[in-house]
Amino acid sequence: MRYLLDELMAYEEGFSDILMRGRAYHRHETFMGEGDPEANVTKQDLESFYLKIEDLVLRTPQKMASGNPTVTELNHLPALPALSLHSRESPPRQGARGIFLNHPVDDLGGNTTDIFGTPSTVTLMDGPTPSRSNPLESLSLQPDSTSPLSSPNLATMVEKNQLSLTQASQSQGPGRIPTTRTLEDVIRYWDHGDSKRGLEVPLKLWAVKFAPDQYRSEAQKLSMIQKVYDEFSVHCGGSMQVFDEKYPGLRGKYTKLLHSIRAARKARGDTKSRNRR
Repeated sequence: MRYLLDELMAYEEGFSDILMRGRAYHRHETFMGEGDPEANVTKQDLESFYLKIEDLVLRTPQKMASGNPTVTELNHLPALPALSLHSRESPPRQGARGIFLNHPVDDLGGNTTDIFGTPSTVTLMDGPTPSRSNPLESLSLQPDSTSPLSSPNLATMVEKNQLSLTQASQSQGPGRIPTTRTLEDVIRYWDHGDSKRGLEVPLKLWAVKFAPDQYRSEAQKLSMIQKVYDEFSVHCGGSMQVFDEKYPGLRGKYTKLLHSIRAARKARGDTKSRNRR
């Protein structure tokens, strides 16, 4: 309890010091310069400060796009006269079309009145109206030969990224062969692959693009698909009609089709007998 009372007293003393006119200012309050607490900041000073800030904001993206800005340019900031905590005049708000207003307005094009019915002060800025568009829109869209994102360099970067992705995929292996159910699956997997099912590289290119150890777990499935494809393309001449006559009703029954093709290969003498131990 004693600790809480001490904290409460310290808070009350600190809060009272903030309201005192003759108190000592801290460093974070005077980093922009010490000023007379009784001297108010004029409206003209605030308007000039806002114009400098807005001009700096609009010019900074152009400097960033044109080249590497210096530290001096990045740290350059227009100085605002020291503000007093006892200043009665609040900073003006900027309305549309570059008009600074001291009070809210109901109509930008007509008479304006504040909440007490008194006409409010409207000050028009001299010179071009500052733009309120996104500062990023001021970036130059013209191709720059020195920019790393120019078209030749960008194309080179894209090619390098694609090459690195291809090399990474080749080093990781071809992946797994999707489930095969029909003759159409065999033809599609062998000739084109099936990216929707994760088969990015056609099976006919596996022996060229990958080492045998990279698809050792899929070697048996690959061998069976290759035998079915060879039976269709070589012995049936790539004709579905001939295939259906030779293997009737087996186009959509992959397992039974494998047994029939194995028997046909054995009858032709294409298979080698294994020595049983």
